[in-house]
Order: sequence, then C-alpha cells, then structure tokens
Amino acid sequence: MSKKLLTFSALLLVLGGALLAYAASLYSGIQQFRKHYEKTQGVVSKVSTTDSVNFYPHLKFKTLDNQRLNLKLRRPEASLAEGDTVEVYYDLVNPADLHLAIHQSPHLAQRWGLLGILLFLPGLMLLGWLGWHHRRVARLRQRGQVVNADFLRAEPQLAWAWTGLRPHRIVCAWTDPAQPARPRVFESGWVLGDPTAQALATELKVLLDPAQPDRYHVDLSFLPAARYLF
Repeated sequence: MSKKLLTFSALLLVLGGALLAYAASLYSGIQQFRKHYEKTQGVVSKVSTTDSVNFYPHLKFKTLDNQRLNLKLRRPEASLAEGDTVEVYYDLVNPADLHLAIHQSPHLAQRWGLLGILLFLPGLMLLGWLGWHHRRVARLRQRGQVVNADFLRAEPQLAWAWTGLRPHRIVCAWTDPAQPARPRVFESGWVLGDPTAQALATELKVLLDPAQPDRYHVDLSFLPAARYLF
C-alpha cells in the first residue's frame, strides 16, 4: 500500500473531521446564544473610530420593554454605514451586550460543515480504495499465477506534470503459450520518476488471477517503496 496516499487520506480525514467537529460546536454555540438573546432591527446612527482602522457602528433599536437605545457595537464592523438597517441580537439582561445577526447565523456553521464533508468523504473513499487494493494484491500474491513479462515502455502521466511529481507506469507484455498469436499487455501502478532503467535490469513479474485472467498486478517490489504511488 502506498504510504504517500495513506498519509494523504489520513490528512483529509483528520482535517475533515476537525472541521465537522468545529461546525457542530459552532452550530451548538449559536443555538445556545439565540436562547439568551433577543433579535430586533437596528439602524446605524453613526460610525466612530479612534485609529482610522477599526470602525464601530452605533445602533439605534427598541427592546422588548419599549426602551429606545443607541449603543455602540463592541466589535468593529467596517461594512456598515450611517443609515443602514441591520438585524441585531441583544442580551435581555444587559442590552449593551450587542451582536450583529450576521455573526450568529447558522449558515456559518453549515459552510464549515460542508467544507469538512468535502474533505472527509474523499479521504474516507481513498482509504477504502487503498484497503480494497491492498487486499486484492494480497490475494493475488497468495493464489495468483506468476508470469514473466517483457518490458515495453514507461508511460508518463502528463496530466500530473504541473505537480512536479513526474509519475510513470510500466507497460509490459506476456505471451500465453496457449495463445501465442495474442500477447497480453499489462500496465502497472503509478510510480515516481521514470522506472525504465530499473525495469530493464530486472525480470518483470505479473500476478494473474487464475479464475479471472483480466485481474492482474504488475509486481513493483524491485523499486524503492518511497517511489510507489498506487
């Protein structure tokens, strides 16, 4: 099994899981916040600043008990201008504890959760595929027919050229004595760099499934494990 892909899948799982946990925590916190704060409409009466960097809107709003307040947000918000109407949450006990509704939206948690899913699911699928591939190769090593194949060429994967990895795969052929007119061509998994020199210096072995000859595995154990991708 490729250690590089295994590490990559584990990284996706950890990052995705962490983002999903953060999204769940954020969503729970927002729901708890909404239980203790009241939502209302506010109007920006002015915007003040002391350093020309942080801008603090002052909001006019009416509380449930009909108090008309004009309070400054504790958190700077440069996107608001005088006269803007916004939704705000205020603490029923301490109305000066004021928050913009856009900062307490469940959509924030949903976005983080979606990002977590987009990382976690590919990591899980990749890990599952690696496990399946490992078991498949192990079965072929136990019960497969070993044949010696002739090296034909090493094919580069041009679609990955932008990564700088230069992956190649070995293409080899074997002639079945029962069908000498139809040599079979096999393709190996992907490896880093051009394996032509090593492939020419060794006897290529291919593991065939006796029950399903279309299932095979080109043995790349003659290459350093660090070069093997999948």
